[in-house]
Amino acid sequence: MNTDAYGKFILDSYEGKRPTQVIERDDGHIEKSTYSPVYFSEFKDWPLIQQKSIQYAKGEVLDIGTGAGRVSLYLQQNGHKVVAVDNSPLAVEVCKKRGVLDARVLPIEEISSLHEKSFDTVVLFGLGLGLLGSKEKSKEILKSLYEITNKDALIIGDGRDPYKTEDPDHLNYHKYNKEHGRMAGQVRIRIEVEDYKSDWINYLLTSKVELEELLQDTGWKVIHYIDPIHPNDPTFAVIIAKE
Repeated sequence: MNTDAYGKFILDSYEGKRPTQVIERDDGHIEKSTYSPVYFSEFKDWPLIQQKSIQYAKGEVLDIGTGAGRVSLYLQQNGHKVVAVDNSPLAVEVCKKRGVLDARVLPIEEISSLHEKSFDTVVLFGLGLGLLGSKEKSKEILKSLYEITNKDALIIGDGRDPYKTEDPDHLNYHKYNKEHGRMAGQVRIRIEVEDYKSDWINYLLTSKVELEELLQDTGWKVIHYIDPIHPNDPTFAVIIAKE
């Protein structure tokens, strides 16, 4: 079984197909999503919180979880040197085909291997803060990012507040997580596309308060939030700087 289901979804979408991905949560909850142009969208079609927050990008940029490379392409076009990384080989293949100059297969857990780099900006878009994974893992990743960035570096990311929901399935999952010693918004999922099925992965959704708690003792601090227009929208963007 090939495990690069996410990459298969990206590649099929790039090739003009209309793939469906099945997202299974470890409590049995199932969601399906079909092709979405968001993976390939131009700047004018980005969510407003991303349009605003990306303006903080400076210098050399590390784009983590690059997907189909839309953020990297935008930054390249605006004069930035960009290193785009993703744990999906097929997604990285699509990035290169679309013109991303430096795209690499690299899981976020191995980001410290970029020790020779000194980045000015780290981007975590597409609810990329979720890649922090868990309370324990987030500390390790944030410290690694501190080590491979310049003294005035920024992290630009977006996330989703898991508590802004009335869906009983999600509320029950918060309870399920706590019973298993996890943060309420930690989501354990796997993805299936045709005969591709990913391994189980942890994805972390946090409130602003929880995010700031995760940043403690990592050398990072929040300097600015960018909120969506609609108050019920659970997404937000954040600018994080070194202390």
